[in-house]
Amino acid sequence: CIRDRTESGERDPSVFKDKDTKGMFQNFAIAVSQLAQSYALKGEHREALPWIELALKFAPDFPWAKAYIGTYYMLAGQVERAREYYLEEIRKNPRDGAHWVGLSRVYEYGGDLDLAMQNLEEGMRLAPDFKQLYVDAFRVAARLGKRDLAIEILERWLQREPNDPEIRAVLKDIDNFLEREFDLQKQGDTPVEEGAE
Repeated sequence: CIRDRTESGERDPSVFKDKDTKGMFQNFAIAVSQLAQSYALKGEHREALPWIELALKFAPDFPWAKAYIGTYYMLAGQVERAREYYLEEIRKNPRDGAHWVGLSRVYEYGGDLDLAMQNLEEGMRLAPDFKQLYVDAFRVAARLGKRDLAIEILERWLQREPNDPEIRAVLKDIDNFLEREFDLQKQGDTPVEEGAE
């Protein structure tokens, strides 16, 4: 039996693993990630967290777990840990769009929409082919009451992917969509103050 763990339980990178063994650990990571998701879907984020952490112990490069562990930290009440996680991952690989999305969601969750937008803009600059950056930037711009910016963000994506049916459908009915989803009427980039008539 090959021991691939140190005495502290961490994965020992010095132990060679053939392709089948690596695949087995990837399958373990997928299985425990699904368990984490099942807890998260029930709103049990603290219970979900150890499982997604275990997934990354089994397969440290498992993309799904790497992208979402910060979100699990955040939803489990560990907002600063989530922020630090995403900042560290961005430092390691600034062209990974998923981590820019994660970091911006931490700021959005904390109510700092301007900082969320700044991070999304930087993410779109460094990872311009990562669609979720544009989707999140559209949502944050709409939440900020910046209708024109929201539209411009979708148009930026369509310059990269002109045949995207989902984004085209939103743009085709943009005024109704913004009013329905964000209570944002056609009036440019000036949000209506609450209580205004």
